[in-house]
Formats: sequence, C-alpha cells, structure tokens
Amino acid sequence: MYSIADWIERYEVNSKGQPARQGDELRVKPLEYIRQKVHGRSQGPGYRKLLEVAGKRKAAGVFGIFKKCLEIAGDAKREDRGVLPDADEIAFLTSFPLSQVQYAIEVMLKIGWISQEIPENAGNPKNIPAPYITERNETEHNITEHNETETEEKPFAENSPSFSSGSLRAKEQKFELLAIKLFNAITRSDRTTIKNITAFLASKVRPDIFTTAWELAQRAKKEGKKPIAMFISLMKSELGYKANV
Repeated sequence: MYSIADWIERYEVNSKGQPARQGDELRVKPLEYIRQKVHGRSQGPGYRKLLEVAGKRKAAGVFGIFKKCLEIAGDAKREDRGVLPDADEIAFLTSFPLSQVQYAIEVMLKIGWISQEIPENAGNPKNIPAPYITERNETEHNITEHNETETEEKPFAENSPSFSSGSLRAKEQKFELLAIKLFNAITRSDRTTIKNITAFLASKVRPDIFTTAWELAQRAKKEGKKPIAMFISLMKSELGYKANV
C-alpha cells in the first residue's frame, strides 16, 4: 500500500466541503472532488522534477496515472482516504497496463508524490491532528527503462482476481466493476443490483466473502439463462443475501 504525500494539506476537504485545516472534522463520505492547486501555464517544482526523472516522453503517462490515483484516494470513506492499494489494484481500477502503473509508482516514489509510509493516524482521522505530517519517502529507486516497442500488456486479469489484499473500499470497487463487466450490466436496474450486493458483501466480517461471491457470479454467468437472477438466488441461498438490504 501507498499514501499520497501531504494528502490532507493539499487535497482534503472538511465536512463543509471547504479546504481542510487543523482541527476541522473531515467529510465522512467519499469526496465528490479534491482540492488541486492551479499552476495554469506555469510549471511547479514537482512537475519539473517529474520531467527530470521520467523524461518528457514518459512524464505525461506518469502525470495522468497520478491524477487518477488522487481520485482513487479520494473515493473512499474518511478512514480510508489518502491511501492507495498496490500496483495490481491500481491497474485494475484504472484499466491501465500493470507495467505502466509499476513504472509510474517508481517515479512517484522517487519524486515524493507518494510514500510507502502510511500515516499513523490513517484509519480513523475524524479530525485533523495538529500538526499533521506525512513522511516523504526519500529512498532512491532505480527507474527501469521500458522498451517503447514492447507489446501492450493486458490489464489485471479478470478471470482470477484476488481479493486478499487492499482496503475494503478497493475490494468493493474491484468486485463491483468486475461484476458489471461479467454480466454486461448496462441497465440502471442491473447496476443497482450489483451495487447493493457489493454493499452487502462489504458489511460482512467474513474475510473470503468477496472471493466466494465472485465464484457464485461466475457460476451464474456460466449456467444461468438469466445470469443476474441466478446470481441473486445463489447469493440468497449461499451467503444469506436479502434483496432489500
């Protein structure tokens, strides 16, 4: 796992949707937006460091992945914000090739945009402590040069996903997106059904419940004339799901 450097000072908002300050209570639900300093036509020091480390050809990709990482870090409840899952999870959530995500992580660690140090207060930051300091990882990382002509790598494998690591929010996102793809859930009704089932799974303490539910989903897709209806039925009989929960 990784953390966004200076998350609260740079990107967090309080319960009123205003820039978070020391002593403020943070918004409980996932953020609808994050704060972002506008550099406009100028280039800030962090951006210049990115160009220096990644080079102009690769900097754009790293910059784009970082921006998506900010969205992932903000799309979580208060206790999980500012924290990122591992490279596999990020690759799945963004649908970017894993090699590109791994390279971006190496660069972002080197230039201090993310850290492998998780802040001690991560987990229940109801109020911003004073002072709040995010340790930057200053360790040098070897930036591996990738062959620009290499074949496109497939994103995270959908046929055998792992739900053993990452935050609960990341597991929810992974399961929901996989289920939508598996059942080709286009209608609002089907997507709502999957969202409700995902919320049910997240409410349970059982550690392997997402894996078990995914196996049921695959079975329903393979055997059911109406796959989603069969999935609901299997969820009810095997895991105690109630449609109105």
